[in-house]
Amino acid sequence: MAAHNDGIGTHDEHLTSDDSMKLYMHKEDSRMKRILGRMKLEAFEPTWWAKSAYPQMALFGFWQATHLLRNSFERTILVCEDGGEVAVDRFLEPRGSELPEDAPLAIFLHTITGGRYDTAEFMRYALQRGWRPFLLVRRGHLGTFLKTPKFNVMGCKDDTQLMMDHIVAQWPKARFVGAIGISAGSNHIISYISRPGGGHPVQAAVLLMEQLLMVSAKLFFLAPNRFLLRDVEGYEKTLWSSTACDFLTASYKLAGYASKEEYLATQDPIASSHENQVPCLILNAADDPLCRSENIRIDVTSRSHNFALLVTDGGSHIAYREGAWGGSSYMHRLAIDFLEASMADLASGAAGGQEVKT
Repeated sequence: MAAHNDGIGTHDEHLTSDDSMKLYMHKEDSRMKRILGRMKLEAFEPTWWAKSAYPQMALFGFWQATHLLRNSFERTILVCEDGGEVAVDRFLEPRGSELPEDAPLAIFLHTITGGRYDTAEFMRYALQRGWRPFLLVRRGHLGTFLKTPKFNVMGCKDDTQLMMDHIVAQWPKARFVGAIGISAGSNHIISYISRPGGGHPVQAAVLLMEQLLMVSAKLFFLAPNRFLLRDVEGYEKTLWSSTACDFLTASYKLAGYASKEEYLATQDPIASSHENQVPCLILNAADDPLCRSENIRIDVTSRSHNFALLVTDGGSHIAYREGAWGGSSYMHRLAIDFLEASMADLASGAAGGQEVKT
């Protein structure tokens, strides 16, 4: 497996009990070692008849579809300073099975063109584990046209802060706040938790296979909103871009930035990752057909503390289906295990009178 590593700093490569996965982290990161020590890291064992990447993705799609009609959400629409709209979707507990007020919060950031439909299964699993799940719905994902000529496929930090503040204001007694970024949502998580102020209120995060699908973004944002966006500088160039790089550099005006240099500087998750103080687990699959193994950023664990990277041989793109019929997900289990281990580590440090850095 080839992977990006510029040799900066130093990291440990820990071979787990199974050679089908590798775990990387900074060798001096004592907090991450404590957190991972609280987990039982098991190898991914895919559904026996769907071991390769594309059958895994097919299973993922099937099980996502089975969860579409079995869920209940409560949506709150929030208006941003410029008049744009975002939303918070709360996954509701079944009547009679309400969680206590201090239940931990699991805040999800969806894929580049996603929403509640492709996170419902994951949110249901989090709820079953005792976490109160929320989805941050970015501009253009509410099922309606954009309200203002502004969108950002990488996510807007100010919009995210607005949604985060709304959630913690509604649930002030929550004993812990964890964030889970799925695919493109992972990029935004790193940028958010690495901003000045430490990414409040997030106390631990999981990043699941970042990727940018430029064609999907065109169909999802540009085509339906062309009457609102067509007069914004860069619209036509963004529409006819042929690579993800061209798409990003052409769309800076649509994202509300004065220059492409400013846009790229603020959106590059790796550039600011050294500022992160939140324990963060990154999961990637070497056979992911979208986020190729040569693009996995192993070097992030050598640049700074607070990151652990787990690379498995299989899993495809945000699939990780396991069990006889593929009805469960290794990815879901691992993510919640990490958040619970982080929560336990924070609680043990506070109980012991130790200084806890988050």
